[in-house]
Amino acid sequence: MSDAEFKAAWKHGQERPDMERMLVAASDHLRKEGHALAWTAPFDMEQPKRIDAFWNRLKEAVGADLGRSALAIVGFEEPDPHWSCVIGIAPSTVRLFDSSIYKRIRRSDTTLGASAPSERWVIKPDDALIVRRVA
Repeated sequence: MSDAEFKAAWKHGQERPDMERMLVAASDHLRKEGHALAWTAPFDMEQPKRIDAFWNRLKEAVGADLGRSALAIVGFEEPDPHWSCVIGIAPSTVRLFDSSIYKRIRRSDTTLGASAPSERWVIKPDDALIVRRVA
């Protein structure tokens, strides 16, 4: 990604293809340092229909390494569109590593779809990526 592309993405936000290009750049950098990075899109084949299924399937797909050698990058739409790193999923909360003020959100404050019925966080399942450090 060029400097101009990065500045445009920073100003106008990023979509999944932008996020994947950033992951390629991070992977290339880490490879030079003797490390490896891999990622998958867990909902490309079959998207969940309910938010509880989204969080449960995401936790299962990441596995026990969540927050250690793996994390999930999730694109939140409304009410504050941005990408965030999920480092923990509990029955009622989701722990985030986020560049803004968000550290934890309640699962009940999230929903799937194009728009939120209230102030709930809207998530599009195809904007979820699992990132792992590979030995």
